[in-house]
Amino acid sequence: MITQTQVADDTGLDTLQQPAAVDASAYASSPVPAGHVDPRRARSVLIVDDDAMIRAVLRRALEATGFLVTEAATGTDGIAEYRRNPTGLLVVDLILPDIDGVDVLLDLTWDYPDLEVVAISGGSGKLDFLDVAEKFGASGVLKKPFGVEQLLQIVGEIFGTQPRPDEGSWDLRKHPRFAARMPVAFAGEYDIGRGHLVDLSLGGCAVECEVVPRLDASLTMYLTLPNHPSPLLVDLSNVCWTGDRKFGVRFVWMEPATQQIVRETLRQIVTSPDTLR
Repeated sequence: MITQTQVADDTGLDTLQQPAAVDASAYASSPVPAGHVDPRRARSVLIVDDDAMIRAVLRRALEATGFLVTEAATGTDGIAEYRRNPTGLLVVDLILPDIDGVDVLLDLTWDYPDLEVVAISGGSGKLDFLDVAEKFGASGVLKKPFGVEQLLQIVGEIFGTQPRPDEGSWDLRKHPRFAARMPVAFAGEYDIGRGHLVDLSLGGCAVECEVVPRLDASLTMYLTLPNHPSPLLVDLSNVCWTGDRKFGVRFVWMEPATQQIVRETLRQIVTSPDTLR
């Protein structure tokens, strides 16, 4: 007989079926074979939410489907916990007491582009945080209150249908790209002059330029971003595709302060494009 537990209204969750009633096979695929994909895709999840009841409910349901679960109550603690113990999935509340969940998503997906993210939020207002999270690459979004079975359905879709490439195979365009017309210059051993960005992401950009470098060339770049007084140095980038007077680069190394400015610019492009002049 299936029993149910009614979670208090302020948790943002509907009636929860007890773990014994959850059919793990209906929501999740078999464990990833060791050595076939990056360890971050293992069946583990970090829950970041300031509500202890919600964390407990989600932990119970996810553990019942075979996931290893860790928790954090703030965005700062969530980032630190993830960097200590990377997981295949992040479930993050977008309204947290210290920093918002979009910042957590941007910070972690910068260094872990294969990280799958489910964003949850009960907030309301002029800015739709769930829409912003989705534009920044969240695999799923849920508005509170929601049923646990809805989360498990999304998790099952993520882990049941994602590709399993050979070790070392990476999707270099994992990060969502946003249209952006900005000047760029090149320096160093491979100086191809000046060009323009045509799109920008956390992990790289596409460039229009009269001279197209060879595939896999290493470049030093100077990005001129709106509302920033001086060009930003990208110390090392790598050409990942080429075309007719156009090529794509993957950012390999830049200073943390530069990373933060790129993140802030992308956030402005999504939330307040009219402020970029």
